[in-house]
Amino acid sequence: MNAKQSIQAAFRSLLEQQSLDQITVIQICERANVNRQTFYYHYQNIMELLKDMIFLEIYDEVSRGRAFDTWKHGFLTTTTFINDNHDIFMNIYSSSYWDEANRYFTAVSNSLLQGVLDECIAAGGYHISPEDKAFVIDYYRIVFNGVMTEWTRTGRRLKPDQLLDKFEKMVDGTICMVLQRFAT
Repeated sequence: MNAKQSIQAAFRSLLEQQSLDQITVIQICERANVNRQTFYYHYQNIMELLKDMIFLEIYDEVSRGRAFDTWKHGFLTTTTFINDNHDIFMNIYSSSYWDEANRYFTAVSNSLLQGVLDECIAAGGYHISPEDKAFVIDYYRIVFNGVMTEWTRTGRRLKPDQLLDKFEKMVDGTICMVLQRFAT
């Protein structure tokens, strides 16, 4: 394991046990058995490390399933990640870093939804104004992220595949239908 991987593993281990607010660079370095200079060689701060960890663990996998007809892959991958890493997610959610982390999740969601909408627009031959496209992306991102956050915050009473089943009944087929309504 190289130094960067050691830093990531140490951070992950700490994040499983305590709030993001309580984790320090010194703790990470001690657990990873690296010095602070090594940490700062790889990361500017803890938030950058968090984004890298999330990107490595989830974004790459989710982005493989961003196509309109496979959006379920991304949803299931995300909810499974949250379910399997509930303590980590709650230690981020309950921290003062949540707003910044949520902005990152928003950017990731926007990127994924952009791909889904682009594919649906191309398949339907629609012309959608940039403002309308941004509105549709915002709407679905708020719905997706809100459902996942609330599901996590309230104890994940449904398994990820059960949540997907309910969510699918609500939104499957609606994105293209909505885009058709916005088409000029």
